[in-house]
Amino acid sequence: MTNGNQSQSVLQVRAFQSVRMGELPWLYSTDLVSTYIEDLESPNVLTLRRAARNLGSLPRSFICGKLQQILESLQQILEEEVDDKVNFTEARRDAVTAMAQVREAAMSSLLDVSLLVVSNAPELLSPNLVQRMMYRLAKQTAECCRDIAGTVFLGLLYSTEHAVPHIPHREELLGIFPVDATASLNWNNPSEVIPYITQMLRLPEYRNHILLGLTGSVEGHLQSMVAELLLPHLIDCYAHEQLSMLAMGQTLLSIFRAHIWNDRVTIGFLKMLQETLSSGYLDFDTQEHCQFCEDILDLCLSGLKNASEFRKLQSYINIICELFRFPGEVRKKVLDTLQDLLSHHIREVRMITAVKQRKMLMMYPVFKETVLVEAINLLLMTDF
Repeated sequence: MTNGNQSQSVLQVRAFQSVRMGELPWLYSTDLVSTYIEDLESPNVLTLRRAARNLGSLPRSFICGKLQQILESLQQILEEEVDDKVNFTEARRDAVTAMAQVREAAMSSLLDVSLLVVSNAPELLSPNLVQRMMYRLAKQTAECCRDIAGTVFLGLLYSTEHAVPHIPHREELLGIFPVDATASLNWNNPSEVIPYITQMLRLPEYRNHILLGLTGSVEGHLQSMVAELLLPHLIDCYAHEQLSMLAMGQTLLSIFRAHIWNDRVTIGFLKMLQETLSSGYLDFDTQEHCQFCEDILDLCLSGLKNASEFRKLQSYINIICELFRFPGEVRKKVLDTLQDLLSHHIREVRMITAVKQRKMLMMYPVFKETVLVEAINLLLMTDF
């Protein structure tokens, strides 16, 4: 840190202490709040975290005039990604950890500021502001900052002495998260959290945010977590008609379309989608024309054209092979696509395509036995 930055930081600390002690005039303290809000745009992680914490510790007399800006700025931190924020000099893993700490500070401040306002001037919390805050926190409970996000989410939900207004589906959420059952909930343990998180999928307003958070979580975990933990609860929701197959499919499709060029979302999403398709949860087998399947295939084809990383190419191939189980035009397009991939300029892509296609034909034997045997032998014997 340069001498100029050090001096500015020292002055900010002294000014903050003076505000807390009531020694500064209102105008100067307003400038200080603006400075902290500006610091939330800083490329320096320490500055980000300090600004987030300080905004959550200001006296209520300095919050009201800047409430909208403060809450908006703190919420925006929850949406930041490492690659978008700064040119970090640390390793990516360290950068991710640092941003997680910034998010934790922002969420803690969100809770402090919100509860302070609701106890003194609840009319300042507009429906739009509270809704977006709850949606973003819900996403974080399903992703990387489960512990603090879950604590803040429930803290806002359980606030009874001065209830936070405008929380979407408040009564349903209280039914999903009963106080006695969640008092000792370990938000960092997926096996404890997922049964609660998946129940939120039946609430339309939360569904997209929860699924988006889960894709980020899946990206950092073993594939078995999806099959063993997530899918059984999704299937259970569907079996009890709490979550329609069509609604689930449309939400998955919208996430895929919106984030197809964002590798951080796409890799985890493709992994979750592959497991979802292979599980039979999205059961479109009897439909000759499946628009959902065609839309997914078209997005995969679009992604294939621009993908260069082998892991992502392999994920697309896995999805395409899973779509073969659906009849009609989709199956024809899958065969044409795999034929093209057998001529791909990357040898590893040709090889993995041959292996996956062979397994696909054996798993879904839709052709005559003589044709099937010939195709499998050809894929097995050819040196791709």
